[in-house]
Amino acid sequence: MEKYDAMLLGYAVNQKSGGYDGKDYTFLETIDAKYLYRNCFLDTYCAEPMAFMQLAAQAEAKGFSVGVFDGLILGYTKEDLMNLLKETDSSLYGFSIYESTENDLFDVITWLKNRKPEAKVYVGGPYATIATKHILNRCPAIDYVMVGDGDESFPQLIDSVKNGRDIKDVVNLCYRNPQGEIVSNSVECVDLDTLEHPKRLYTDFIRDKGYSFSISSARGCGYANCAFCYLKEYQRVGNQPHFRFKSPEYVADEIQELVQDYGITKLSFCDEDFFGDKPGVERALKLFQILIDRDIHVDLHVNARARTVMWLAKNGYLDFCSQAGVKYMYVGLESYNDKSLKLFDKSITTQDIDTVVDELARCNIRINPGLITFDPTLTLDNVKDNIDLFRRIHYYDAFIFTRRLVLYPNASPKIQALFEREKYFENESVGQLYDSMVRYRDQVFPYYIQLNRDIVDDEIVDKIQGLHFDSFYQIYDALKREDDSFKSVTEGCIEGTKTYIKSIL
Repeated sequence: MEKYDAMLLGYAVNQKSGGYDGKDYTFLETIDAKYLYRNCFLDTYCAEPMAFMQLAAQAEAKGFSVGVFDGLILGYTKEDLMNLLKETDSSLYGFSIYESTENDLFDVITWLKNRKPEAKVYVGGPYATIATKHILNRCPAIDYVMVGDGDESFPQLIDSVKNGRDIKDVVNLCYRNPQGEIVSNSVECVDLDTLEHPKRLYTDFIRDKGYSFSISSARGCGYANCAFCYLKEYQRVGNQPHFRFKSPEYVADEIQELVQDYGITKLSFCDEDFFGDKPGVERALKLFQILIDRDIHVDLHVNARARTVMWLAKNGYLDFCSQAGVKYMYVGLESYNDKSLKLFDKSITTQDIDTVVDELARCNIRINPGLITFDPTLTLDNVKDNIDLFRRIHYYDAFIFTRRLVLYPNASPKIQALFEREKYFENESVGQLYDSMVRYRDQVFPYYIQLNRDIVDDEIVDKIQGLHFDSFYQIYDALKREDDSFKSVTEGCIEGTKTYIKSIL
């Protein structure tokens, strides 16, 4: 039986692509048909458990042994997680937790504490930070919640559990005192330049899947104003500034190390916002210059805000980003509808989106549009505008037709109000369109993943994507006619697509 000073465990079986609810596929399986997709993020997907890798590096630098088991990559079910816990041993267990996984994890943690009552259990991550009291009240088996940065508190917590040191000295920790009250130790944010380079795990998996190695260079968001986002509250509770970053020299050294050790040719920045605020943009541009000066040639994938892209273009820096290796940007466009953009507090317009799309195309930088295809307020034509934008930028994945606004903890009151109504969609026809596209997706997707990538050439890819877009437009047209033909149209589209795919299987 393997024994560790601490174990870090991820469980993400309920995380699905584009709202996909099929229980037969893990998250990674839903994106494994990437050879069908176009201008998509899948070859730059940040599959590495960066937070776990960082925590493990911090603890091992202090002499502690850490076992890392990432449920997303390993595809753990709840039963798999329990079997792993039976076969390993530790005195401290740390779980990443999401709203979508909390019920399963509460069951696992309660089972673990019944089996090993002397062990200590903590949960961490953004959701844990903004839902601390809820978590501790819902699951008495959880001893601690780690809020904000865990880089210093994780080694301190291991030391406390292993060597009997006072738990009050562990930063960023919430727990119940002897009276049962929930208390918090001091909450601090770390100096990112003092961190160890992450312990690289699952490198063979990343290479075999064709994913990109990942890197973390910044934390937070330069804006943190989106009405549906949790980041503003997370940064407040975690006592963090809006945006902080590692020095360009530190980041360049880590990239150079990855090139030398693993021969990488592409790299994905997993930062929520790579550029951030004005000092952050200056840092990014200096990093790009260092990469050029060191003759480091790596294709880069970064996350950006639309307003940042417009500023870079206006000031002549977007071409420089491309020259330094930026080939791909995830940009939070959210909606090609001005009313929704205002609802989401995006501080941009559809005209701004046109500028972003055109400027990135001019610089040969592919765009992954963070676009919410359906939100509760849209009309049929609004949804069509979103799909038209996907088609305009030649972007396709199997789930863009069923993306919809979901409720995150601590969303603004106006977003929460949308989810308190009896019906999700204001317009019944939009709900019918969404349900039709969900049915198409669920009926067709199992055939997608049966395709052998060796026989999928560009002609087949174009045909499958064309069938999906054409099906959307046919169902949309039927609903615009305001009759029940959309049901038979949907079934006809499903059968047409399935028949084609079966013919090449």
